[in-house]
Amino acid sequence: MRAKRPRSQRVESFARSYARMCELVYASGRETKKYRMRSKRPLKRRQVRSRLKPMIAYDLETTRIAEGTPEPLYITWYGENCQGALKVDSLKHLGEIIIARLLVPEFKGTRFVAWNGNNFDVYLVAAALLNFPDYVLRPYLTRSKNLRGLRVTKTCAPDEKPPSWEFLDGMAMTGAGAWPNKSLKFFLERFAPDYAKLPGPDFEREEFDADNPDHQAYALRDSEGLYRGMQRANGIVMDTFGVPLNPTIGNTGIRIFIRNMPEGITVWEPP
Repeated sequence: MRAKRPRSQRVESFARSYARMCELVYASGRETKKYRMRSKRPLKRRQVRSRLKPMIAYDLETTRIAEGTPEPLYITWYGENCQGALKVDSLKHLGEIIIARLLVPEFKGTRFVAWNGNNFDVYLVAAALLNFPDYVLRPYLTRSKNLRGLRVTKTCAPDEKPPSWEFLDGMAMTGAGAWPNKSLKFFLERFAPDYAKLPGPDFEREEFDADNPDHQAYALRDSEGLYRGMQRANGIVMDTFGVPLNPTIGNTGIRIFIRNMPEGITVWEPP
């Protein structure tokens, strides 16, 4: 009786057979529905775009989180040669501020980054912009429908290229969601120690006061610190791997993998 091969050898044999089948089907151009479902375009070594996109950090202060949607009270933003802070009266007013101050031609293609934005800030941004039909919202979703960012595009004439902007999450971009300590304070202590969080009020016990100078300074410092920290993290990844941070650390990892694959190697998605 023929001895059963070790599992590792059987897996390797199946993988090679499956890869050969996919390459033959893909090269012949005779893809059937069956094979299209099982064999997406393969990964091969290629140069990925390494252009650093402009980035602006922002932060939303709201009423304390309870049942229902928190009310936005204050917005701050900070980037290279730009910063701002404004009191917010309502969701519609927040949309007006975002359109007037952030979704402008000079910031076209900018990535607006908030800490833990995919679980909080981006939802408020989307809700605010729903009041303005000239802007199309496209969420970045995983297969399990988890939010990983938002692209906002302004409608324009058919012969014009529509401008767009992204609202992303610093935690998702850096992989901080897997860290034992996911706080902004922890991130800033390591990536922007000169711009650490200011000693602030205890928002578990009191509301953010948009008219209080100390509260205003606390909010703006969060945006400035996040910008400095994200710039340093982006620079480290760029200098080490030749690619910038992407909307998620997984996106960045795939781009690094593609950039460094051996020549002549094709990687197909497993069945």
